[in-house]
Amino acid sequence: MVRVCRRDTEVMSNVDSPAVARRRVRLALRAARVTKKLTQSQVAKAMDWSLSKVIRIEKGEVNVSPSDLKVLLEHLDVTDPAKVEELLDDVRLSRSERWTISTEDRHRYTPAMIELLQFEADARTVRYYNGVVVPGPLQLRGYSEALFLDHPVPLETAVINARVELRQVRRQRMYEPNAPDYLVLLDESVLMRPIGGPHLMAEQLELLMRMMDERRIQLRIAPLNGKIASIFLGPFVLVDLEDDRSAMLYRESASTDETIHDPDEVEQHRVKFDVMWRRCLDRDDSRQLMAERAASFRDQSD
Repeated sequence: MVRVCRRDTEVMSNVDSPAVARRRVRLALRAARVTKKLTQSQVAKAMDWSLSKVIRIEKGEVNVSPSDLKVLLEHLDVTDPAKVEELLDDVRLSRSERWTISTEDRHRYTPAMIELLQFEADARTVRYYNGVVVPGPLQLRGYSEALFLDHPVPLETAVINARVELRQVRRQRMYEPNAPDYLVLLDESVLMRPIGGPHLMAEQLELLMRMMDERRIQLRIAPLNGKIASIFLGPFVLVDLEDDRSAMLYRESASTDETIHDPDEVEQHRVKFDVMWRRCLDRDDSRQLMAERAASFRDQSD
């Protein structure tokens, strides 16, 4: 059992968000380095750090400690007391994660997964697009297990169990009073692929319909005969934060995953998502199609 918990006792304002604070720190550090015309390698050498540490700090994959930040800011000629104190406050906040994962389990997730978890906890809107399978947090346990057991790169049982459990925890987030708005866009082929067998697939589709009925998610289906192919994208998650300024793109494949913060690339995916959304079946037709597929799988499993 993976130990993951939400810090509901911490009520933070839109600005006071760990994910947003971490973003401000990494952008400020990168800007200061560029202004001083230093490479990441030069900073690493001066600080007696590994190059990978500098890269990961600037990408937001790891937090910098307050003591390391003070020395780094001095090296980068960031000496204004108000600015230094502001960044120190951000560092302290960024280290107080909304979600905590035990040390025992943390190595079972990629850095990108952990960052996605933090951003989802602070999100205003989350968009999921997938043309192959149901997105992670919407998967039934059996559906997730079937996918991981068929993974092209074999995973340890403990890793599979931890990642399956994490997907269940992420779905619990959707039922909280202050949950984000969830927009889910699936290709029709997702409804036709019986992951885990017909019976499990029927249950999976029925879960999605219940979540639509309960207004936990908005879901649309891109029909096979629709005008979607011309803007086809691989699966992704697009997370807009509560401060209306920050967003993150998460992309996953069989061999790797990544988080992207580049504004142009994020906006490109948002625009394409919105175009696809308008070309999809509406809510009622999407639900009707899922109901038909679920009934067909039920017949196959009898």
